[in-house]
Amino acid sequence: MRTVILKKCILFAAIISSIMTAQSQELLTIPRIQGEIKFDGIVDDPCWQNLKTLPMVMHTPTFGNQPTEKSEVLICYDNTYIYVGARLFDSEATKMLVTSKKRDEGSNSNESLTLVFDSFNDKENALVFSTTPSGLRNDLTVLNDAISSNPRNLPFNDSWNTFWDVKTTKDFNGWYLEMRIPFSSMRFKEEDGKVIMGLICFRRIAHKNEVDIYPAIPPDWGEYSPYRPSKADEAVFEGIHSKKPFYITPYALTGYQQDYSMNEYETAYEMNGSPKLNAGLDAKYGITNNLTLDVTVNTDFAQVEADDEEINLTRFSLYFPKKEPFFRRGPAFLISDLRVKVTCFTAER
Repeated sequence: MRTVILKKCILFAAIISSIMTAQSQELLTIPRIQGEIKFDGIVDDPCWQNLKTLPMVMHTPTFGNQPTEKSEVLICYDNTYIYVGARLFDSEATKMLVTSKKRDEGSNSNESLTLVFDSFNDKENALVFSTTPSGLRNDLTVLNDAISSNPRNLPFNDSWNTFWDVKTTKDFNGWYLEMRIPFSSMRFKEEDGKVIMGLICFRRIAHKNEVDIYPAIPPDWGEYSPYRPSKADEAVFEGIHSKKPFYITPYALTGYQQDYSMNEYETAYEMNGSPKLNAGLDAKYGITNNLTLDVTVNTDFAQVEADDEEINLTRFSLYFPKKEPFFRRGPAFLISDLRVKVTCFTAER
């Protein structure tokens, strides 16, 4: 009897061990490159040659099917950047849809490639970087695992912008891109020399109304399904360290104002001229891997984007997010002309 129980215990331990081993093998290891990448959007450098492509499956219209077009998406990194290279082939390249090159244009009518990074691997928040054949840059943050109970409160912050770059090219076989994202633009948590991030990559073939995705996330949650951090695959980066970014953005506005006013005898108009000068700056410093200090002196409100127009047919008031860059990421503490803000990345990226 004891022998039987012992054999069952050994078998159970072996099963648990095999499951844990299989789970550990599921982690995607992102390779570090040794050479240099010529950042030109052609994806022909030697560094790209031996990298494995992400295995993509069809997300829509029929989940699980083989994609109708070949997509070769490659990811690597060095001490400064995460690099994404992609060869996105299209048998009907002349039909590719590209409607805009405007920053943060997120239309589903564009051919596009989108990367979603859950940089803290918290299964709830993420950073999104997307581009099109025109080289458009669209970046935003994902909140609450891309789930929203109120259709007016989307689980995204599309006013978020950070520093990154992309180059694209295209020919009769499709389009190609190289993307580089500085580690200083992505806050993350390091443990034992390793960083684990959630990763999702999906390609939209607009002229075929098709979306291909890695990993195999089903469209069970509607149009936001590809953005859910909790469904991301885990990717491992070794030997990278969180950087403390320090950015200064100064500005200066100058002009000359002329006024015509009646003289004291009210016999003629006299011209009075006066020069105008306004200057200030915004500064950003990363205190820790999840805490950032923002300081602004004489904020330049002239650079604020206009609010999006909305027609309100309800009895409820509309609320628009602040679009001045200094106020986009959290509460601000105002001290006369000096404004100081502290942002906690664990709550909102």
